[in-house]
Amino acid sequence: MPSLQTQVAPQQITLNAAAVVEFEAGLEAGGGGASLPRFRMVAYTGAPMRISGWRHPLVVDLAGMNIPSQARPIRFGHDPLSGVGHTDAIAVEQGQLIAAGLVSRDTGAAREVVTSARNGFPWQASIGASVEEFEFIKENQSVTVNGRSLTGPLNVVRRSTLGEVSFVDLGADGATSVSVAAQSGAGADGLAVAGQSPGPVVPSASGADELLAAELQRVRDGVAAEMARHESIRRICGGQHAQLEAQAIRDGWNEQRTELEVLRATRPTAPAIHRVDHTVSGELLEAACYLSAGLSTPQA
Repeated sequence: MPSLQTQVAPQQITLNAAAVVEFEAGLEAGGGGASLPRFRMVAYTGAPMRISGWRHPLVVDLAGMNIPSQARPIRFGHDPLSGVGHTDAIAVEQGQLIAAGLVSRDTGAAREVVTSARNGFPWQASIGASVEEFEFIKENQSVTVNGRSLTGPLNVVRRSTLGEVSFVDLGADGATSVSVAAQSGAGADGLAVAGQSPGPVVPSASGADELLAAELQRVRDGVAAEMARHESIRRICGGQHAQLEAQAIRDGWNEQRTELEVLRATRPTAPAIHRVDHTVSGELLEAACYLSAGLSTPQA
């Protein structure tokens, strides 16, 4: 079996892994108010994922995950300003990360999660964790992680720390889903406030990938357009105007400007005009007088 070398990650990286979530009737809120919805989720299935910024699939080794406390924040789309609730129990069971807790926040995000789930929306869940040490498994090498036998190439996060768990509309682990059972009590969803509609939907973590893809496409389009401009300039110059070609590329000339400058450079030069000077000078008049008088030299 090939030896595997562990590397220290150069920086902290946030990882997202989708999950299965179930809601159920919960505990009475403080002060004898309405009961709060409880949830129990498979926060991470333990399987490899495709993560933005990583060339090969990535799997988090749950044996090396640090869980700072049983009470971790539950958010909407990994947004710190869109709290949903908190966990009260987190554990690793059969190679999966299991979390349970309460929808304890009185926010638009919390109402959005519960109301949409009651309407049948298939929420997923996602974990945020810092990567402290990872290992690259080369092609055709094998490794066992979370009770699974995996073959490279892939990255194995050997040490990490759990940060938070979020509800998202699309997670990194496509084999997961969410179901919600709204309890009876104060309001249809157990969290509704009279006269107050659910807050705005917070963009999911997948929106960042969409923005990145759009920016990459914009860059590709720009590079393609610049390459086409260079090709047009070379075609117009035809290998006969090296200096003009270089200037056209450097100064950003378009096809029309390049054609005009090439035309000017190839225009034939007008022939030189030789003009006879018929100006009569004093010396010429004096010489004519001598010739008329039959004199060869001036007479004193």
